[in-house]
Parts: sequence; structure tokens; C-alpha cells
Amino acid sequence: MLAASTMAQPHPTNHSTFKENDSMSPGSLLLQGLISTESNEDLEACCRAASVLSHVLKDNLQCKELVLKVELEAPLSSFSSTEPLLHRIVKHLAHAAAKRNANTDESSTSQAEDSYIQPLILRLLITWLADCPAAVDCFLHSPAHLTYVLELVRNSNASVCVRGFAAVLLGECVLFNKSSESNRDSFAVVDAISQKIGLAAYFLNFDELKKMILSLASTSVHHHEPVTRSSSASLVEMNEIETDGISQKHDHSILQAIFDPLFVNFIKRLEVDIRERIVEVFGHTKNKFATVPAELEQKGGETETEYIKRLKSFVGEAMP
Repeated sequence: MLAASTMAQPHPTNHSTFKENDSMSPGSLLLQGLISTESNEDLEACCRAASVLSHVLKDNLQCKELVLKVELEAPLSSFSSTEPLLHRIVKHLAHAAAKRNANTDESSTSQAEDSYIQPLILRLLITWLADCPAAVDCFLHSPAHLTYVLELVRNSNASVCVRGFAAVLLGECVLFNKSSESNRDSFAVVDAISQKIGLAAYFLNFDELKKMILSLASTSVHHHEPVTRSSSASLVEMNEIETDGISQKHDHSILQAIFDPLFVNFIKRLEVDIRERIVEVFGHTKNKFATVPAELEQKGGETETEYIKRLKSFVGEAMP
């Protein structure tokens, strides 16, 4: 019902007055929150709306396909009169990344906000693309999206969470890809991962994400332990731990909330399927592309089954 009410306005605008907000449907209000500008307040509203939409779309293919039809007024610089909501959300992700880089020397409050804005937007995209080939096709319709996510995975300045989520998003573009167009089918995505990142480096992001999840769980348990004389050295030390922990230990409360048990299990299941599908596609990539790393070429006399087994050994074991 909430997803359906986002369709109430054919082409939502980027600005509305408080009076207009009073008469908006719940879906339109949610949509208004997703249509942010470059101000900090709007990005904050966008990430909160993204969190709500994630719950609306979870395990609901009908809602996912319905919200894909939402068209927004395109920016003045665009040749198109409208753009899909999904594309606008990817732009918000890119802006949040640029804002985070600009805030590296700013206050701990700004850094704390940046620590969860990107993960929340990425979580929405991951939820949206899961089991939804139409959403994958919409995402890959713009070649810039694949290029951007590849760079996000490679970005050493991005957090472990952001790189890991970006890797999951790339994996979904393979796992749920039903396109027959050569420039955006699963073979094209796997080839891009292999050429731009490398399979071993790509899968390493899943391992790092798993370690971060375990660290978050451990931190959460620690925060619920009773405070004793020995565990509370001084107010200064506690403030230092609180400030440093946001950026270095990922212990921001909103970031912890992102990794609820259901989402963690969802990511674990996705990783297993993503690894298997990418290995399967890569095993046949040489039939579509001329360049394959020499060490991963199929050897003479090696059967398809043996070749796939060797590839699986190369990329490592899936998350338990």
C-alpha cells in the first residue's frame, strides 16, 4: 500500500512546501525524502527514507517492480525529461561518497554521519536488486553505474562496510542478471570485475565484511556489560574511545542497527550464491571474451567439472 502510494504523483518535484506535505500520501512523503539535494539535511532525510524503503521492498517483488516505475524530474543538465528513482538514488550514493571525502578533516559529528549514510543507501540498493532482474537491468542501463560501483570496491579510502556492500551489489548484478544484451549481461559484469578488480581481490571484500560484522557483534555485547571501576579509566579516555570508535571500529549505533540478524543472514546466503554464480560465469567467460588471465585458463585435458572446481579453489571458500 505504501509502495503503491508513491505512484500518486506522476512526476514528483524536487521541492515542496509544508502545506503540500500536509496533503501528501505516505508514499509521496517517503518519495519526497528520497529526492534530496546537496545539503546535509537533505542527505540525512534521504538516508532515513532509504531505510524505510528497504523494509517496504524486502522480499516483495511486486513492490520492487512497482517502485521501479517511479519517474522523477531529471536535473536541468540532463537531456531526458525524467529519470527512474533508482538512478537518482545511485546519484545520492555518489554524492554521499564525495561528501565523505570532503569531510575527512572535519568534526567527529560529520564523520559519524558519513559513516552510515553510504551504508544505508547501499543497503537499499542491495535489498532492491535481490531477486529482481528488472531492478538489475534498470541499474545497469546506465554504464556509469557499473563503473562507479567497481571504483567504490577498489577505493581504499572507503570503509570496509562500503566496499563490502558495493561488492555484494556487484554480485547481485551477476546473480540476478537476466539480460541478453552483451554490454550488460552477467558475462559483461564478471569480465569487468575480473579486469578492474581481480576475482581474488573482489572476494576478499566479503571476508573483510564478515570480520567487521563479527567485530560489531562483539562491540555490541561489550557495550551492554556493566561498568566497573576497572573498565572506566577516565572521562577523557572514554571520550577518546567514543570519538575514535565511530570511524575506526564502526560502532556507531545506526551502523550497528544496519546489521540486524535478518540482514546478516541475508548477506551470508547471498555471498554463497554470488560466489558460485560468478565462478560458473567466469568458467565460460573465455567463450565470450578474448582475454582471460593465463593462470585461470582451462588446461588441456581438463574437464569442465575439474575446471570449475579449480576456479572455486582459487576464489576461496564461501562464508560459513
